[in-house]
Amino acid sequence: MSFDKCIVRLSALMLTAALLLTGCTGKYASPKKQRFGTASNEVLTLYPIPEDKMVFTMRTGDSMDKELIKAAIEAKFPEVEIVIVHNTPMRLDAVGGAMQDILLSNEPYEFREAPPDSFIDLSGENFVSNYNLSALNSCSMDGKLYYLPGPSSITGIVYDKELFAENGWEVPTSLDEFIALCQTIDASGDIRAFQPTIRYKVSAKQLLVGFGYRDCFAGVDNYQWLEDYGQGTSTMVGQMEPGMETLQRLLDAGIWTTGDYDVEPKDRTYKMYRDHTCAMIIEAQMAPLYAKQYGEGNEHAIGMMPFYSGNEPGSDCLLADPCFFIGLNAKLKEKGNEERLQKALDILAYISTPEGQLAIINPETPLISNVIDTPSSQSAFLEEIRQTIDEGRVIYTPYYLNGVNTAIDTAFYDQLRVFSEGKASIEDVLSACDAARDELLSGKEQDNLIGKAEKDFTLLETSLYLADAFRERAGAQIGLSLANIRTQGCNTKIYSGDIYDDNQFKGFGQCLTLDYTVGKDKQTLTKVSMTGQALLNALGNIKQTDSYPNCYMTASGLKIEFAPWAGEGNRIISVKLADGSEIKPDEVYSVAVWHSVLDEENILSVDETYTDSILEIFSQKVQKDGGTIRPFDDDRFILNWDIVAE
Repeated sequence: MSFDKCIVRLSALMLTAALLLTGCTGKYASPKKQRFGTASNEVLTLYPIPEDKMVFTMRTGDSMDKELIKAAIEAKFPEVEIVIVHNTPMRLDAVGGAMQDILLSNEPYEFREAPPDSFIDLSGENFVSNYNLSALNSCSMDGKLYYLPGPSSITGIVYDKELFAENGWEVPTSLDEFIALCQTIDASGDIRAFQPTIRYKVSAKQLLVGFGYRDCFAGVDNYQWLEDYGQGTSTMVGQMEPGMETLQRLLDAGIWTTGDYDVEPKDRTYKMYRDHTCAMIIEAQMAPLYAKQYGEGNEHAIGMMPFYSGNEPGSDCLLADPCFFIGLNAKLKEKGNEERLQKALDILAYISTPEGQLAIINPETPLISNVIDTPSSQSAFLEEIRQTIDEGRVIYTPYYLNGVNTAIDTAFYDQLRVFSEGKASIEDVLSACDAARDELLSGKEQDNLIGKAEKDFTLLETSLYLADAFRERAGAQIGLSLANIRTQGCNTKIYSGDIYDDNQFKGFGQCLTLDYTVGKDKQTLTKVSMTGQALLNALGNIKQTDSYPNCYMTASGLKIEFAPWAGEGNRIISVKLADGSEIKPDEVYSVAVWHSVLDEENILSVDETYTDSILEIFSQKVQKDGGTIRPFDDDRFILNWDIVAE
């Protein structure tokens, strides 16, 4: 399969993606001007865009202060308007040609899995030299830089200063001292010395990377090994034994155990910050805030020490993870975009300065900048690890393959547990990782053809198609699908071409992926009974979130006129049944909807629930439609851009 075929994958489908809009008349942007390079029946924002601004769409992800970044850019460049588009599938949009202008992602794999020519190569830009070399190395792809690192969180070993002072314990300075200290504390019988939680894969990886830093990850040779490993030309066997031997020492000393696989992060948190029944944990620099949050009035003073992977000077390290990575859409280089391209580069150059870094770092959540000469947080909490930071022993999460955690990490996680039980050797663990890597590189993927899209869908059209699928599956009068939100609804588009499902997306490859995620509770399609008035309330009063402030509801079985820029409570202009008749406020209607979308107060009764996955519901709909689908071309959902709130 090739990118050119625009193959679409559906993992647990409901769909995260590119919603690009246009505007209004007068002092606002007209949709006819196609300012965002998209169809006029698309809604990017529920608020009008001033026509005199140079508009850039900015794709953002979770765990980043996107509003602060937007405000910093607009303050420096008052002629610019940043429109935030949250959590869309970058690779899918890159291949479909509808990616945002400025691209922020939590994970580098989102850049790495898209066609490289989708992004501007920043290697030759002067501002690149502002970054720490180690941070840039983590972003390199075949000698090119398609993205740069944002500020990073720092993870080390957080310890209870009060317990240390009360018991006369000294902060260790080497691996031997750390092991001896843990044995001393554990011998007291009252306090657990070091309480890891290996409940999740990332925690197992932290143990190996932190305590195996010196021999397995430090230096040019180890960096080259990591690059070769992703290409299939090196193995963990013959490389990772020193790190595993250190973990064996920690296991033999009782510093971590098989039981730590079952410790929830919240339990470890309370042990550390509230109950004070452990002396050390692995934690990020946000620990002081966590101590206040979870200490329940009984917080202790805390400090941070680095990981130790040996006894020699320089064998200590901290782990770092950029809160985001940032790049630019290559479409900015197209003819006619010269002014916008230069402005986008100016924005990136500004963010790459100490001034820009300080503007996008919230002082309440002190992060470590990867830009040279940026003043670091003066928090006393960081002083004990200042030397480790200043001397550059900050290691970025090593990805074994294509900038993403994969089945390799799963194999390590699973085998490490067996290892902790004494049922697997070091070689068994490493060989399992190598086997998982080899299988990934072999490209063994099971693709199931669902059908074909005759042409591109807009986000609105995709959401309407899903509403139709819900209504038909439940045999309801009406189907509802929330748009512009990932966690409970539709936030993507279906592009033309074959539609495949991939239930075990491996984080690399040339096929497209659509993700449908829902809230953690009530993850089912339901048929409910609602009064006409409750239905109108649900359509007109959508709960917005900080991450997704531009949600709206689409429907099947209804005709809706919607004015995106009319203001809160005024966006629904008219709602009628599909046959044109009026909604009767007191009449009861059957409605198919993903249950977590609706407020309980709007539901008279839950009449039926369905165990089908969203993928199954979507597949059934595609097959019912003959295997080839196309966007609706009727007037079931009309956008009115002429009504603009003052």
